[in-house]
Amino acid sequence: MSRHGASMLERVGAVARRDMRIQLSYQFGLLARFVEVVLFAATLFFISKLVQHPASLAPYGSDYFGFALVGVVVVSFSTLGLGAFTRTISDEQTGGTLEILLTAPVPLAVVLGGAFVVPLALTAVEILIYGVAAALVGTHFALGGIVLALPVLALTITSFCALGVVSAAFIVLTKRGDPFTILVTRVTTLLAGSLFPASVLPGWAQPLSRLVPAFYGLRAMRAALLAHAGVADIAGDVVVLAGFTLVLAPLSLLIFRRSLRVARVSGTLGSY
Repeated sequence: MSRHGASMLERVGAVARRDMRIQLSYQFGLLARFVEVVLFAATLFFISKLVQHPASLAPYGSDYFGFALVGVVVVSFSTLGLGAFTRTISDEQTGGTLEILLTAPVPLAVVLGGAFVVPLALTAVEILIYGVAAALVGTHFALGGIVLALPVLALTITSFCALGVVSAAFIVLTKRGDPFTILVTRVTTLLAGSLFPASVLPGWAQPLSRLVPAFYGLRAMRAALLAHAGVADIAGDVVVLAGFTLVLAPLSLLIFRRSLRVARVSGTLGSY
């Protein structure tokens, strides 16, 4: 690895270590977060006892617990992508350190990447708990399906990270709370079919599902994990997800840089 690349990783690591120290200072909050995951997994399991072999789940093995678990995983990571950057920007504004952070000789990608590391690690622990719960109740995912699902999940996260950067830009300009994360999460949960197949939506709503990146991520991951689909079967969804990412990622960074420029010119970057 080049010296420049090593330096970038060191800077990302510095931001991540700072965030980890902050998280560990609220140990009860961490414990409560993971207990909530266990309780929600139990809730899904008992709901699955009511949903027995519905026809709409036939393509996925009629296992509602596994179907819903994949949905929860995708929504969890999507929410992470949406909220990680906005929380960082909001916290730095509140603490009066945003201007110092963003005017330091550190590339914007390093700041945003470092802010993403700890939330990603915590969400990964949550997903591990869900995976253990699935194993305990007899829901098994094929190893080959997991290998196919991981890049699909990465593309889905990236597309939502781009939306999260746009939301962070809004906070930089308005000095207000995050207006997008909860709304986009609820829309994603409803339209993408995280807890039920999108096919059960009213006819007029089903085309709207195609506008949500998570719809394609969910469909591809469920096909790989629950229906033993191969690369050719999910290739179309992967291409669409890649298209979302290629458009949204550079656009979101452009919007964020413009918001910083406007805030600097107006002298409001460090104010709250």
